[in-house]
Amino acid sequence: MMFSALYQQSPAPPQGSIFHREWWKFYDAEPEFKAIIQSWDCGYELKEDSSYSVCQTWGVAENGFYLVHQFRNRLEYPDLLRTLKVLAEQFSPDLVLIEYQASGRSLVQDLYNNTRLPIKAVKTSRESKQIRAGLVTPLIETGKVFLPRFAGWINDFLYEVTVFPAGNHSDQVDALSQALLFLKSRFNPTKNRRASPLRVSSGRRLLATSNRTAGVRPRSRLNAAPRVNLSFTVIGRLENTRGI
Repeated sequence: MMFSALYQQSPAPPQGSIFHREWWKFYDAEPEFKAIIQSWDCGYELKEDSSYSVCQTWGVAENGFYLVHQFRNRLEYPDLLRTLKVLAEQFSPDLVLIEYQASGRSLVQDLYNNTRLPIKAVKTSRESKQIRAGLVTPLIETGKVFLPRFAGWINDFLYEVTVFPAGNHSDQVDALSQALLFLKSRFNPTKNRRASPLRVSSGRRLLATSNRTAGVRPRSRLNAAPRVNLSFTVIGRLENTRGI
């Protein structure tokens, strides 16, 4: 943390301010997942001081939520759109959460009009990043969130979440909060049971509540015929702005 305090002017306690380092659990082998989602926090410029685009892929297991993969880079919009499709093809998520801000707005429109990916647009509430992060800390503190021990990006991830909110960037924290707020509303790992109905498809259970009641399209090929309805979720309050 000395580097953070002296060189980045980002003082933070060694154990972490909101996310304590000792809370995180680590895994070496992936368990069987009941569902997989992706969470996107999108930047929109290539400037050195601009925000990154982050995609986190999460697996839902009986004992909690597993961060399977993370992509983080600065991309112009065409490359951002292309990367989202590649990662969706690679991990076959049951749901793709996209923050409806910045370039995320264009992504949602393009994907709804030109693909059959299971997209869910997410509008953040007026609450601060810190409040939204605080809402998911009970999951982490109680050992329900697992990180890949040997991932090449894990040290950068742990650094950002530990110094948050004092660091220069919070893109990984935003993607984390968005994913866990959604997952804890659909699953209840504390009681080792689901918090909402699921159905089985292609060897994994889909998020039926999301797909049927929140206007989320089912998985299919990237170039299948489009659907046009949109549904926005308010993170923090976890409610639909259109009452769906």
